[in-house]
Amino acid sequence: MLAFAGLWLLQAALAFGLPLVADEAYYLAWSRALAPGYLDHPPGVAWWIALGGGHPRLPALILMPLAWLALADAARRWGATRWRWIPALALATPLGFSTGLFATPDVPLVFCWCIALWAVAAERPLLVGLALGLGLWSKSALLVALPGLLWALDRRSALTAAAVALAIYAPHIHWSLTHDGLPWTFQSSHRALAWHPLRPLEVIGGQLLLVTPGIAWLAARAWRRPADAADRRLRALSLPVLGLWIAASLATRVEANWPALAWPAALILVARAADGAALRRAGRIGLALTLCAAAALPIVDHRWPFAGPERGGARLAACLDDAAPGMTPIAGRYQEKALLDAAGVEAGYRRWAGHRPSEYDRQGPQAGPACGFVYLGDRAALAGRCLGAVEPMQACGRAMTVCRCP
Repeated sequence: MLAFAGLWLLQAALAFGLPLVADEAYYLAWSRALAPGYLDHPPGVAWWIALGGGHPRLPALILMPLAWLALADAARRWGATRWRWIPALALATPLGFSTGLFATPDVPLVFCWCIALWAVAAERPLLVGLALGLGLWSKSALLVALPGLLWALDRRSALTAAAVALAIYAPHIHWSLTHDGLPWTFQSSHRALAWHPLRPLEVIGGQLLLVTPGIAWLAARAWRRPADAADRRLRALSLPVLGLWIAASLATRVEANWPALAWPAALILVARAADGAALRRAGRIGLALTLCAAAALPIVDHRWPFAGPERGGARLAACLDDAAPGMTPIAGRYQEKALLDAAGVEAGYRRWAGHRPSEYDRQGPQAGPACGFVYLGDRAALAGRCLGAVEPMQACGRAMTVCRCP
């Protein structure tokens, strides 16, 4: 528990010390206009942020420790003798550590999944359905894990859980059917299909980084050992998720965080199968990698050694004020629009041609000045929308265009 508490304190220090990243600022904008759906994802992350009073990272800091404790109690109910190790082992992985740090749709998704696993172990089908419904509000990736979870329940419990989940998820389904099938149509439209036989190695490598080689090795051993009834249920709750995403990677690029739901049940299997010495070795490896990743976060925040545009909202606003004083900023990407909004700077938005659309586009074009603005994009992206003198410039780590009034 001391290791768990220490890692949580480090999470809290980073959560309150680091500025919001672009996607967090984007979801913060969602939370200021709560709705049953948005263009990119289901609305769970927006409601999650609203639950924290508008602080995107606060709900995870409070609720994710409860999720890991619930997962530990689920392991106890499934007969794991080393169930007390689970909270510390979870936080000693980049995957577990990041779920308490950044506000993304994966955070409420993993929280709901851990609660669903506890409810399965405790034989609470109504709570399973509640957790599933809220998880579907968080991210559609939960659909990949549903078959294994329903298999792990008896028929009556599975029907009860499915009915409750459907009732909770229904408002989002209705919203989607009245909004061109969003966000499913959006997600499918910008995922290119291209067969590549080596891409599964990329997914496997990503999992080794997210859960660390030690945990991954112990999970692989646990998946292979002779199975009792509890092991079979836990395999159904973990292996199909990982296998389906590896198979999907043959046709499209799969991001490393997508198979995240495979690992909570796998961690319970590890606690059931591994001895104390193996868990200590895996924990030390995970802790070293996680601390290295945590130490790198302030470096990444200040852009070095990475090139690219300014990543902090307040710093971006200050840079724009120095580079083009008195000019209204017009963002060409949703990331910069969200960062400036989060910093309290009123900014317009005119999407670059060819850049991916966002919720700002769905809400309709935003009127802006015809001149007297700085556009966060190059002259070609501005596409003749300046009715004054155009002045290209390089500032804030990116190409920009100043439109001065005649």
